[in-house]
This record gives sequence, structure tokens and C-alpha cells, in this order.
Amino acid sequence: MDTKVAAAKLTFRLYPTNTGLCAELTVRADSDNDSSDKGTHVFKRQQVGILLCNNQKINSLSADTFDKFINVQTLNLINCNLNAVTYRHFKSLTRLKHIDLSGNKLAKLPRRLFKENENLLDISLACNHILDIDSSAFDGLRNLKRLSLRNNFLTELHPDLFKSLTQLEALVLEENHIYYIDDLLLRNQTSLVKLELKKNNLFKCHPDAFKCLTNLKHLDLEENNLTWIHQQLFQSMRTLQNLNLSNNRITKIHSLAFSGLACLQTLWLNDNEGITGIPIELFRHQKKLTELHLQCNKIVQLHPNAFKSLDGIKTMNLSQNLITKLAESLFLLATTVKILDLSENCIAQINSTQFRTLLFLEELNLSNNQIGELLAGTFDVTSSLTRLNLSDNKISKIHSETFKYLDQLTHLNLYSNLIAELPDDVFRNLRRLEVLNLGKNLLTRIQPELFKRLRKLQVLRLNDNQISEICDEAFDTLVELKDLFLNVNQIKKISSSLLTPLIALEKLNLDHNLLESLNAASFKQLIQLKFLNVSNNYIRHIDESFKGALVNLKLLDASNNICVNQTFRNLEFLKGFRVNYCFYNHAKFGDSCKISITTDDIEVTNSENMRVENTKYLHVEPCESYFYRTIPVDVIHKFVNLVNVNLENAGLSELSPDVFSNFHHLVLVDLSNNKLFSLPAKLFRNSHRLKTLLIENNELTDIDKDAFVGPERLTKLSLAKNQIKKLHEDTFRPLKQLKILLLEDNDLWVICEKIFRKQTVLEELDLSKNKIFSLHPHAMKYLSSLVRFNLRENQLTNLSTELLLNLPKLSVLDLSLNRFRNLNTELFDPLGSLKILRIDENLLPDSVMETFKYYSEQIYARWLAKIAEEEKKSKEL
Repeated sequence: MDTKVAAAKLTFRLYPTNTGLCAELTVRADSDNDSSDKGTHVFKRQQVGILLCNNQKINSLSADTFDKFINVQTLNLINCNLNAVTYRHFKSLTRLKHIDLSGNKLAKLPRRLFKENENLLDISLACNHILDIDSSAFDGLRNLKRLSLRNNFLTELHPDLFKSLTQLEALVLEENHIYYIDDLLLRNQTSLVKLELKKNNLFKCHPDAFKCLTNLKHLDLEENNLTWIHQQLFQSMRTLQNLNLSNNRITKIHSLAFSGLACLQTLWLNDNEGITGIPIELFRHQKKLTELHLQCNKIVQLHPNAFKSLDGIKTMNLSQNLITKLAESLFLLATTVKILDLSENCIAQINSTQFRTLLFLEELNLSNNQIGELLAGTFDVTSSLTRLNLSDNKISKIHSETFKYLDQLTHLNLYSNLIAELPDDVFRNLRRLEVLNLGKNLLTRIQPELFKRLRKLQVLRLNDNQISEICDEAFDTLVELKDLFLNVNQIKKISSSLLTPLIALEKLNLDHNLLESLNAASFKQLIQLKFLNVSNNYIRHIDESFKGALVNLKLLDASNNICVNQTFRNLEFLKGFRVNYCFYNHAKFGDSCKISITTDDIEVTNSENMRVENTKYLHVEPCESYFYRTIPVDVIHKFVNLVNVNLENAGLSELSPDVFSNFHHLVLVDLSNNKLFSLPAKLFRNSHRLKTLLIENNELTDIDKDAFVGPERLTKLSLAKNQIKKLHEDTFRPLKQLKILLLEDNDLWVICEKIFRKQTVLEELDLSKNKIFSLHPHAMKYLSSLVRFNLRENQLTNLSTELLLNLPKLSVLDLSLNRFRNLNTELFDPLGSLKILRIDENLLPDSVMETFKYYSEQIYARWLAKIAEEEKKSKEL
């Protein structure tokens, strides 16, 4: 191998590809010899067309590393930890067409970086730390087609930065901190087809910023801080097809803002909470518009002619606004629309002629409104409808002719309304219906003719009603039904003939009813049944011949019934609560009990005749095949004097608010390694002696502000390895004795001012491995006893000078793996007890790191001196 390349400690591996000879570079260990490089004896650099070096910790390259690779056309240096590059690295690669430098630590691009690479077509500099780009960095690249600077730290761009890129077709600037686009930056990009500017801090664009982009087809400005759209901004963009202005702060749009966009096909204006209305002329010239997204705004009213020019519209989303009334002629000329979403508004009434011209409408969503009645004729013309969602309204009455002409309908959702009764023939013409949701209404009975014509029905939801009576013939024609939900009703008995026609049924949910027994005759025809839920009933007995009828059953949930006998001992999966109890003497905790799920007869092992009320330690035996969904209160409430409860690895996904209400002596509760996604309020309200609570490695996303009301003596709380995104300022308010708080490995973004105001004795706080980019200056104000503070692996870029003022006992502070670009030693001077300070793996210059190296030695010496002084005083006393 060439000695100059060897100095870079790289080794090469050659292999052929469809596009030419490829050389893969890896870092060579110091112990490796040149002779160990594969293929070096026949290595001809001039033949290599592709050069790859990915996921290597190179840090830096010698200037002549690629000197002999004169025919390389593709160079990938992805995730190589590079912190700097210059034109000397690429000076020999005159035929280079594609270069990928993404995922490195480049902070600056020097002048004329690619001056010897005029054949370049594609450059990716994504996911670096680029803050500064010399105005001549891309000079000479007249053939460049694509440039990506995604996910860097750019705030402003020099007006001449792209002046040479006259053939550029795609420019990706998303995920930076750019706040303004002037009128010169893109003046030479007449060939640009795609421009990505989303996820920046843009608050304004010069009116002529996009004036020269005459061939642009895709412009993405999503997730910025734009507040208004100037009349002139898009005037010259006559070829634009897709425009995304969603997730901004737009309050005003000039009525002629889109007048030049004659070819526009898709427009996103959603999630701009300042938009309260649409100018009447706004869409006047959008004859080719097919998709319009206006959801998640604050639109109160729409002008009757707002959409009159949308001749080709196919999808229109107006959901999550404040619309109270629809003008009768609003959709009069939007005859081509296929998908219309009006959900989550405040619409109280739908005119019977509202949709009279929407002949091609296929999906209509009116859910989450205030609609009280459906009038006859409302859907007479919309015969092409396949999906109709009317859920979460206040519908109490449906006319028998309402769905008369919807013979193409496959999905009908009437969930969560006030329907107490349905006409017998209301569904008679819905012959293609596959999914019908009538859940959460006020139905008390199901009449025999209601579903008679629904032969194609596959899913029927009747849950959360008040049904106590179902006629034996109600399901006679539902031969293709696969899922039936009858849970949360008042059903006392399943007749022997009710389920007989359901020969295709695979899932049956009957939980939370008033069933007292299960009769084999009622289920004997359900040969395809795989999932049966009869939990939370009053079942005392299950017919012994029942399991013979359930030949394909895979899961039975019979939990929370009065008695579940041994009928189902051979089932592969049983989600029940038939629990074995094994009493024994624990070496550390004394009288203990282990509970485990069983599919056989219940066993109680108690050779030492221990009394339940004397049990101090209770734990679950983990089982891979059977999991508790929740712990029924009656299973553990008899253990009234428990001190330690271990429910680790029990498969829990929910907890009853009363599960710990009977325990007044608890000291430790371990709920780690489950699937809990929430904690009920006041879950430990009677556990006033609780000191340790472990809830790590679950799926918690939010913590109720009253979740920890009760355990005032708690000293250790672990919420690590969850998915917590935010914390209410009162969440930890009751925990005044807390000493250890572990919140690492969550999704926290911000720490507010008063979150720790009651934790005056807290000694350890771990906030590492979150996404924290902001700490309130006074967030640590009350933590006067804090000794260890971990902020490792977050998104911090700066710290307030006030943040560390009140931490006299802090001895360990970890700020590593953040995004600090500058830190001053004066920030840490108030920390008189500081022993260890970690700031490694940030974006700090070498000069700053050198300063802190010396500073760390000083604070450690200061700490040793302080210890010596304390020992001296102790001896004197």
C-alpha cells in the first residue's frame, strides 16, 4: 500500500459491482500490517469507480488520501466522524459525480471546497453540524443537480452561496434554523424543480424570494414561523404543483397570493391556528387543484363561493376547525370531490340538499360535530359513497329513508351518538356494507329485521349500549360476519339459536355484561371462533362440554368473573385470572407469596400454614405464555399487610385505580418491565409509607398530575425508559421527601420552572437520554440538596447563568453528548462542591475543551482540599 495512504490508517477491500469496481475503506488497527490489506498486491486505484467509507471513526483525512483514485465517480464518507474537509481532499477526483458526506461533524464548509470537481451531480451534506458556509464553497459546480444540507445548524445563507448552481434541480435545506430568505439567494436557480425548506425558523420571505424559480414544481415550507403570505411571493411560480404551508403561524393570506399558481395540484394550509377564514378569491385560479388541506385551523365560517373555481378537486379536508354552519351552495361547483372531511367542527345541522351535486363523493367524514338529526334526502345524490362517518355527534333520530340510495356503501360509522331506536328498514339497501359501528349509543334491543339485508357484513359493533334483548333472528343473514362486539351492555343470556348463523365468526366480545353462565349449545356452530372475551361478567359456571365447541379457539379472556372452572385447561392461550398461590418464607422479607397464572386447577401451596394477613412480600412469577392484562383487585386485596409488592415482567398494560387502595404498609412497589401506558390518578393514595416506587421500562407517555398523591414519604422514584413527553408542574408536588428521581431515556423536550419546587431534599436527578432543548433558568432553583445531576445525551445548546446558582452540594454534573458550541467556566463557579464535570462529545472547539481540561483539574483539586479541611475540623472536634 502507498505510504501516504497508510499514514491515514486506512485499508481497502475491492469487489466488483454492476456499475464498476468498488473499493471499501475501513480504519486499520495499529497492529495491522500493510500486507494484511486485501488485494493490495494487484490494487490499481485508477480502476476504482466507487469509493465507500461508511460508519468508520476516521475523524480526519490526510490531504492525499484519494490522490490515486482519479476515476472515482461515487464517494461515500457517511458517519465517519469527520470534523473538517478541504478542497485538497478531493482535488484528484476530477470525474466525481456523487459525493455523500452526511452524518459527520462538519461545522464549516471552506471556500471553493469542490473547485476541482466540476462534474459533480449530487452532493449530500445532511446531518452534520454546519453553521457556516463560505460564499464560494460551491463555486464552479455548474453541473450540480442535487444539493442536500438537511439537518444542520444554518441560520443565514450568503446571497452568493448558490450563484454558480445554475443547473440545480433539487435543493434540500430542511431541519436548519434559517430565519429569512432574501431576494438574491435563489436568483440563478431557474432549473430548480424541488425546494425543501421545512422545519426551519422562517418568519419572513422577501416578496421576490422565489421570483426566478420559474420551473419549480415542489415547494415545502412546512413547520416554520411564517405569519402571512404576501401577494407577490408565489406570482412567478407558474409550474408549481405542490405547495406545503402547513404548521406555520399564518394569520393572513392575501386574496391574490395564489393567483399565479395555475398548475397547483396539492395545497397544504393545515395547522395554522391563525387562519380564521378563506378570502373569497383565494382559489380563483386553481383549476387543476386536486387536494386541499385546511384542517387544524380556526375557520369559523366559509363564504358560499369559496370553492366555486375548484373544478378538479378530489380531496378536501376541513376537519378540526370551528365551523358552525355550511352554506347550502358551498360545494355546489366542487362536483369532482371524492373525499370530504368535515370532522371535528361545530356543525349542528346538515341541510338535506347540502351534497346535492357531489355525484362522485366516495368518502364523507362528519364525525365529532353537533349534528342532532339526519334528514331524508341528505345522501340521495351521493350514491357513490363507500365510507360514511357520523360518529361522535348528537344524532338521536335517523329517518328510514336516510341511507336509501347508498348501495355502494361499505363502511358506516354511527358510534357515540344518542340513538335509542332505529327503524327496522333503515339499512335495507346497504347490500355492500362490510363494517357497521353502532357502539356507544342508547340502544336497548335489536329487532329481528334490522340487519336482514346486510349479507356482506364482516364487522358489527354494538358495544357500549344498553342492550338487554336481542331477538333470536337478529343475526340470521350475517353469514360472512367475522367480528361481533356486544361488550358493555346488559345482556344476561345468550340464547341457543342467536349465534347459530354466524358460521364465519372469528372474534366475539361479550365482556362487561350480566352473563351468569356459558352454555355449549349457544356456541356449538362457531367453528371458526378464535377469540372470545367474556371477562367482567357474573359467570359462575361454564358447561363442561363447552370446550368441544371451541375447536379453533386461540384466546379466551374469562377474567374478573365469579368462578372459572377447569374447563379450559388445554387452551394454548388463556387471558384469565385463575391464580396459583405459593406461600413461603423469604430470607429477606419473611412471610411471602408468589402468584402465577394457571391453566390447570388452582393450587394453593402453604406447607408452613402461613396466614394471608401476615404476608409481607408478594410477587408475580413471570410466564412467557400467559400474561396479566391487569391485576384484579380481588386477587391481591386480601394481603392487607403487604410491605413489598413486585409486579415486574407481569405483562401489565393497565391498572385499576383501586389495586393498591387496601395497602397501608407498603414500602416498595416494583412495576418495571410491563406495558403500562398510563397511571390512574391517586393510585397510591393510601400508601403513605411507600419509600421506593419503580415504574421503569414501560410505555408511559404522560403522567397525571395527581398520580403521586398519597406517598408523601417516597424517597426513590424511577420513571426511566418510558415515552414521557411532558410533565405537569404539579406532578411531583406531593413528593417532598424524594431523594432520587430517575427520568432518563424518555422523550422530554422542556423542563418548566416549577416542576421541582418541592424537591428540596433531592440528591440525584437523572434526565439523560431525552430530547431536552430548554431548561427554565429557575428550574433547579429549589434543589439545594442536589448532589448528582445527569443531563447527558440531550439537545441542549446553552445554559442560563441562573440555572446553577442554587446548587451548593452538587458534586457531579454530566453535560456530555449535547449540542453546546460554547461554554464559559464562569457558569460553573457557583458550584462550590463540584468534583466531576463532563462536557465531552459536544460541538465545542478544541480551545474551549483545553480550557475545561485545566478547569476540571482545578475543581477536583478544590474538592480534595475541601475534603481535607473537613477531615481536619472533624479531628479537632
